[in-house]
This record gives sequence, structure tokens and C-alpha cells, in this order.
Amino acid sequence: MKKLPESLIKLQEQRREETLRTIQNAIDTLKEEGTIVTKKLLIELSGYSASTFSKPHVKELLERNEVCQFRKRVTVQQKQTLDEKLKRKNEKLQKKCNLLESRLLEKDIRLSKLEEDLEEEKEKNKRLLGKLHEIMRKAEMKGIQF
Repeated sequence: MKKLPESLIKLQEQRREETLRTIQNAIDTLKEEGTIVTKKLLIELSGYSASTFSKPHVKELLERNEVCQFRKRVTVQQKQTLDEKLKRKNEKLQKKCNLLESRLLEKDIRLSKLEEDLEEEKEKNKRLLGKLHEIMRKAEMKGIQF
């Protein structure tokens, strides 16, 4: 039996890795959206054919991610636990949201104070500029050059 050229073996390995990366990105995207990851959705999102998902290295990836046919089934008791986890996560997110809103309010207050300060400085600047013009005009009348 003839051995495959080393360059062909490397090319195949690179394509395998690229396939796995693309499929992993699709899985991550679907999970972020809160969608149940199915083979059909992965085919649409990744652009690979259904036969690709029958290959051992792809099946291994699906199993590691617990998606498609490797998705864990949820029992009623697990569902209640999940509901509790979601409730806790919601509470945690709500606290974080409240904290961010209070920080935003502080930043808004700080911004309005800085805008007021800026307007005061602009007004001072106008007055000083006016005084400078007045002094320059008086100096010019007395023959003093700058």
C-alpha cells in the first residue's frame, strides 16, 4: 500500500481544523442566541453538507458540545433546577443592570457638571478676550506696537 504524500496529509489536517473551527463558531453563535442547536441549523449556518456531520472528528465535536444527537435530555426535576438557576441568573443580571444604570446616572451627572464648567470657562474666555481687545486698542491709540 502506497503512503500518502506528507503535503496532502497536512492539507487534509488543515481542512479538518478549519471545518471544526467553522462548526464550533456556528455552535457558539446558536448557543449565544439561546437557540437549540440542531444539525439542520448547523448545516445552514456553516455551509457544510449533512455528510460532513457524519464524520468522526465532527461527531466528536458535537458530542463535546452536547448538541444535536448528543444533546442531554432534561427531566422534570432537572427542569426545575434549571428554572432555579435561571431565576438566580436573572437576579444576578438584574443587580448588574441596576449597578450599570446607577453608574450611567453618575456619569450623566458628571457630564452635565463638566458641560456647565465648560460654559463658564467659555464665558470667562470671552470676557478676557474683550479686555485684551480693549487694552490693545488703548495701546494702539497711545502708539504702542505689539
